[in-house]
Amino acid sequence: MITKMRIMGAIIFAALILWSIFWWHTAQNTKKSVDDWFGQQSVDQDLEYNKVSISGFPNRLDLTIKNGTINSYKGKFLISANVIQFLTLLYDKDFIISVIQPPVDITYKNQYFRVTSGLLKSSFKFSEEKELHKIVTEGSNLRLLDTKKNNWGLKKLLFASEKDITALAPTFRSHLTLDNITIPKSYLGSYNNNNLIVPMINKISVDSKINFSKDFYKIPSTNKILQINNIIITIDWGFLTSILTGDVKLSKNNLLNGSFKIEVSNWRDLLRIIQKEKLLDKKLFKTIKAGLTFIASQATNRGQSVIIPLTVKNNFIFLGPIIVGKIDDKLFM
Repeated sequence: MITKMRIMGAIIFAALILWSIFWWHTAQNTKKSVDDWFGQQSVDQDLEYNKVSISGFPNRLDLTIKNGTINSYKGKFLISANVIQFLTLLYDKDFIISVIQPPVDITYKNQYFRVTSGLLKSSFKFSEEKELHKIVTEGSNLRLLDTKKNNWGLKKLLFASEKDITALAPTFRSHLTLDNITIPKSYLGSYNNNNLIVPMINKISVDSKINFSKDFYKIPSTNKILQINNIIITIDWGFLTSILTGDVKLSKNNLLNGSFKIEVSNWRDLLRIIQKEKLLDKKLFKTIKAGLTFIASQATNRGQSVIIPLTVKNNFIFLGPIIVGKIDDKLFM
């Protein structure tokens, strides 16, 4: 009996030693991969970090990067974060959890944002071929500074996207929810004196199905094709509740085409704000007001809501036959 116990103990001890060696070897390879990635030389980007560490023994592999920065000259963006952690089980590397601790700085072209407080958590699910199939990102009690030092608040953030494995081209079903967005008074400016405009957007939600052309991120911007179907955007902001539905396609040469329907509550109040704040040219405003009044008069339910048909043709925005604006081509470059 004693001999069997000794043999069992020796086996367990040997297994622990082997597992420890395996964990240490995997941790060192992971750390070296990160060091090599940050150390790569490229004229298109700069990569920097202060420290990389590995923990989580015995069953996890937790990677911590302090003061990591990605500066892409080609993509014209910069991202840096105080602490980024990637957490995964040693025996299930297809599922990864990340935690980002502010401050987080994001610069895109001439726009700057900083997440000053809160917490961002994400989970990533990969296929056997190491392709990203699903991502879920959550944030709570976020504070953000924009380019003009306006201080925004966001109570809750939820973003989820999952790849449609039945589609031939890369296709993703996506959802975004933003709850309780605090608008800074400095951003609203003169709108603070308008009783209809409140400094809190209760909710914005976006659902869509996004289809990318093959090699979307490798081809020139003028050859990219992007199609977004089944769009549903809901905005709940004080007096204004609106729902946008439709489809849109970005074709070659950065041309956008699509059709939408927007259901807007209290549209008359919206027109009063546009007129009072002089948000549109007088002639255009009168044309839009006449168009909306006509649409409302034809509706079977003549309440506070109106359904507005909008179309986009080669970057021009139409309300019926009326051109109401144009999308800048540079937005897609």
